[in-house]
Amino acid sequence: MLLEIQERFNLLELLTVQEDSFANWKERRVIREILSPNFEEVETIGLKEVESDRGKRLEWDTKKAAEIAKDLPISQWAHQTIRTKLAELNNKSELPERYMSIFEKFVLDYE
Repeated sequence: MLLEIQERFNLLELLTVQEDSFANWKERRVIREILSPNFEEVETIGLKEVESDRGKRLEWDTKKAAEIAKDLPISQWAHQTIRTKLAELNNKSELPERYMSIFEKFVLDYE
């Protein structure tokens, strides 16, 4: 699936959980490795962690990031997990605007 850097970061955020089963942890580890930017991408977008009054956060060049899209292999488990989480957020009217493009790709375009 073709994903931009921002979408990949949003998916990493969406897939963050505190507790899960062993099998799901194994799947999450694989999908996190697939979604995480590689060294070249980090250098290209100038990704860095900065301190703010609300704690640590990531910053990067959004213009350069918008130019980077990768066709990534997304497992059936990841597709289903992502679709379910996005649908739950949407049904509760809690879907953040930053998730709009991944909602379109994983929920609307999939159906």
